[in-house]
Amino acid sequence: KDVMLKKEDLDSAVQMYTAGKEDIRHPYVSPLYGQLRGLPPILIHTGGRDALQGECMQFVESAMKSDVKVEHYNDPDGIHVWHAYYPFFKHAKAANKLIAAFLKKQFNLA
Repeated sequence: KDVMLKKEDLDSAVQMYTAGKEDIRHPYVSPLYGQLRGLPPILIHTGGRDALQGECMQFVESAMKSDVKVEHYNDPDGIHVWHAYYPFFKHAKAANKLIAAFLKKQFNLA
């Protein structure tokens, strides 16, 4: 469903990122396996067509269980990094506005 990411591209990226020497479950490689307690508020956007949506949802659940404040937004039409296409997608413009609002709130600029 994701036009940006393909499984073979992800496999290749993992090999490059870890130089083939690190367990992909190491917390430095994947935050899914890290200690999340004590992190500042997190904003997570997931897309219904994003190849990494499942992992993002796992991260949201893990962060919430670790008492991290999480704001989660899901766009059913979102692909991986759909925000970058704001000149072309209305839903990207809306998502970027949510990011700006989150940052303003975190830095007391709202």
